[in-house]
Amino acid sequence: MTKGSTGGDTVKALWQGLLKVLRDGRRVSALCELLWPSGSARHPAAGVLHTMHFIACEICSMCEILAEILVHNAYLVRSADPTGTQVQFGSNDTRLGYMSDRISTADLYDERGEELQSVSTQFLNLGGNTQFVGPVRTVRCHRDNALLKSILGTPGEGAVLVVDGGGALESALVGDIIAQLGVDNGWAGIVVHGVIRDRVVIGTLPIGLKALGSNPQKSSKTGAGEADVPVSFGGVTFRPGAMLFSDEDGILVEH
Repeated sequence: MTKGSTGGDTVKALWQGLLKVLRDGRRVSALCELLWPSGSARHPAAGVLHTMHFIACEICSMCEILAEILVHNAYLVRSADPTGTQVQFGSNDTRLGYMSDRISTADLYDERGEELQSVSTQFLNLGGNTQFVGPVRTVRCHRDNALLKSILGTPGEGAVLVVDGGGALESALVGDIIAQLGVDNGWAGIVVHGVIRDRVVIGTLPIGLKALGSNPQKSSKTGAGEADVPVSFGGVTFRPGAMLFSDEDGILVEH
């Protein structure tokens, strides 16, 4: 471990390396299947392709086992994969990232207890991913979504953007275009203390999204607001860098 690093940094680096190996292994396997000589085991390339395919599959299996170990210990969770690569994780076909569908906030709270804060606000699950976890990024904005749009346009690296919109229901802070930015840039999820629009489309996107509801009226776009500051709602404080865990039961966040 390098000087100044933390155990979390080490695990995150391990996870990111694991994802790269798994992604590359899947690509090699798919390429071998594509180039496999049709109808002739005697083709000169058959032996090489068979060996490459076998090795790639074995590497992928090993990566999946390591991934399950990391997930079981609740270190890391799903993020949307900006490459759009699909990968089989256990029995669930998910996008590459930081989470397994086997994570349960109820079980996690039983294990970690007072290390975690439980959000009392009753959010709706509106994204395609009902479970998501990642380090918190924050933005505070009131009925103006230009700042949060610019943040989601940058690499998310598996983070969850917590948007403190003051609970305003009069206009939407996130629509399908902004949510798609989150998908394209590798954000694990978005929690909106406010409302969204285009909820039918957003429900098909491979990203976690929780909000209070929906309203077709759009927000202003002046860029007013603050980014990466502590924000509070639902009886908890969301601090940038703290881990957030979300599933059908609710939201937990580290103190």
